[in-house]
Amino acid sequence: MKKSHHGHLCAAFLLSVTLSATVLAHDTWLIPKQFSVKKDTALMLDMSSGMAFPDPFTAIKPERIVQAKLRLGEQQEDLSNTVSGKKTLRFNTRLTASGIAAFWVELKPKTIELSFDKVATYLHELGSDEAKAEWDKMPEPKRWRETYSKHAKTFVKVDNGTTDATAWSKPVGLLLEIVPETNPTAVKVGDDFTVQVLKHGQPLPHFAVGIAHEGEHKHHHDAISKTDELGKVTFHFQHAGRWLLHGIDLQKSTQANTEWESHFTTLSIQVKPNASASKKN
Repeated sequence: MKKSHHGHLCAAFLLSVTLSATVLAHDTWLIPKQFSVKKDTALMLDMSSGMAFPDPFTAIKPERIVQAKLRLGEQQEDLSNTVSGKKTLRFNTRLTASGIAAFWVELKPKTIELSFDKVATYLHELGSDEAKAEWDKMPEPKRWRETYSKHAKTFVKVDNGTTDATAWSKPVGLLLEIVPETNPTAVKVGDDFTVQVLKHGQPLPHFAVGIAHEGEHKHHHDAISKTDELGKVTFHFQHAGRWLLHGIDLQKSTQANTEWESHFTTLSIQVKPNASASKKN
């Protein structure tokens, strides 16, 4: 697994703050109850935000959803059957064909403002020299108002899945999107798992992607790597279980009444044990 000495700055990819609270870093993810199901099986997916994937902390409000969709083969449909809970927003669906289903959700932009005394802490967490330089040269009195949007994605294998790589490698059209180049439902410990990050459908080079294993606190267990010139990065997972890939694109805003604009993206997958390696041991 690729590592970076900037791992302790993983909050660069996470943000969920209130005006009165300490700066807190939260991912927002979409995760199925099962990553592999039989055809015609009812499936539940939960969307939540939290500090330790996949433990839910804050439920997403239905009114924040711009789009919630499912793609299976050539068919695409809305995820409209939702149940709001205290910590999760649950989507219920039934997969009626074999293949690999792609699920994604886009949330409406939301604007927050950091109090002046919290900006330095946030900039430290971001680890962005560009953002700090922009902040330092802003004239007084200055404010940190940030408009952010979130994009979450996952995949589920139905029956034996499919050999059609477009099932996972074809983008779903999110503004900021992590697109697998290898089957995300067949990843085993030790396998190469390559993804490409797209922004507005174009490769995003030098973009930092973090990964977190289930139950691990973000600030201490993330491994972070940057995409190459083609927006691609490869990971090697050392442990089986559920993993979250995540990143944030922060830019100076061109809109009125806000200084910053950011877009978050996540992809949840399940990594399988390597049976051959287990036999050798």
